Amino acid sequence: MRIAQTNINSQKYQNKNSTISFKAMKKADFRGIDFAVVEKFKAPIERFNALIDFQNWAGNLVEKIINTNFLGGKAETVAQRKGMLKDWFNYVIEENGAYTKAIQLLILSAITKNLREKDDNLPPTLNKGVLADCINDLNNELEKDKKTLFDFNKMYQNKLRTYYLEDTKTGENGTKWVVIPSKEHDPKNFESNVEKLKTLSHKTWCTKSYNAEPYLKEGDFHVYLEDGEPKIGVRFIGDTIQEIQGELNNSKIPVKYFDIVNTYIKKHKLKFSKNAKNQFYEVKKTIKEINKIKQDIFKLTHETLFEKTLKVFGINSFDRNKTNDEKIYNYFGINVKKDKNGMLILSEYKQPNKYFNYKDYNINENELFKNVIEIEGNANFENSDLISLQNLEKINGNAFLTNCKITSLGHLKSIGGSAYLYDNHKITNLGNLKHIQGFAYIWGSKFKAIDLKKIEVGCEIWE
Repeated sequence: MRIAQTNINSQKYQNKNSTISFKAMKKADFRGIDFAVVEKFKAPIERFNALIDFQNWAGNLVEKIINTNFLGGKAETVAQRKGMLKDWFNYVIEENGAYTKAIQLLILSAITKNLREKDDNLPPTLNKGVLADCINDLNNELEKDKKTLFDFNKMYQNKLRTYYLEDTKTGENGTKWVVIPSKEHDPKNFESNVEKLKTLSHKTWCTKSYNAEPYLKEGDFHVYLEDGEPKIGVRFIGDTIQEIQGELNNSKIPVKYFDIVNTYIKKHKLKFSKNAKNQFYEVKKTIKEINKIKQDIFKLTHETLFEKTLKVFGINSFDRNKTNDEKIYNYFGINVKKDKNGMLILSEYKQPNKYFNYKDYNINENELFKNVIEIEGNANFENSDLISLQNLEKINGNAFLTNCKITSLGHLKSIGGSAYLYDNHKITNLGNLKHIQGFAYIWGSKFKAIDLKKIEVGCEIWE
């Protein structure tokens, strides 16, 4: 990947007629990143007589950012944020003299955007070359079309991932194992490898932040990427596997990836610690249990040859009073009623198991859910494969819409409890939703309080 040297300065953007001026500036006086900053931060350009006024205004906003106390949910989050932001502030503001105040504002507002007091999000890892490349590419795009839409965080993270995957054959969209060597195995590149581990770690893993360095001092770290996304992390102490984690970071090897992990371990003849061996055999036991449940579900929803034979003689042993959807919900402890139109009213909604969803049992969740119109209790969609809430109109309890694939609320009109939308970046609009009885938690989502102005919210909105 090309890593550009940054040589952007304020003169590059200056309109030759705007250096000395005694009348208010106009948007036409701004180019490239300066124009993007004017638009994004709604700069009061009517108060600016020259670009220096604009840069001073941007500098004041930068000062507010660096003087903000970015607290977090955990003590280690606060410490980690403080250390990472110190690196960013020192470099962007002091070490790199090529970055104007406007560029500083664009960068620092982006990397601190999701650092809220109630969560444990961290700023991205600083890579000076990648940052320079990102700024130059962005400015070039904006010079061509000043109205270019962009997400600086996303641009930077994608370039960072590409940078650390340059030495692989598959690139950033690859599906493969990546080995990050320990300090013992690659002492010369230890600091770079720590940053690489942070970048390639899943957001739920502690190696995304504070544990990357101590873990790489102990041993190698292997990451399985699927289409460029981290799915499995294997941590070593010496030459022995200490633990295997999936996306949920729950000390469980995901059933979906068990065969991939098993094949990889056998191929490379890797050794287990006692803890990792227990993890491995626990998931093998779980797979047997899942297979039994699959068989139970199949029996519930399919007539056997014997039952079909009995039916010929007028004996109905197969339960036809319930639909297959009802039988499946009942099997997993969810009570079902029907409204006058035959639509389903569920007592609650959740995945079959804390660690496994409907897909793990070969059940098409989107098909299973299509006739649900109401949920009487809480609706927990975490780890769900649902894309839309389809025909659902009412949730009487709390709605947990975090960490899921849902992009559309479908026909949902009312939530009787609180709505948990934080850290959900896939729902793009709130559709027909008119009422939330409790709180609306939206931090880390695409929504702001203003987006809920047409919704009646009974309690506070937390953003």
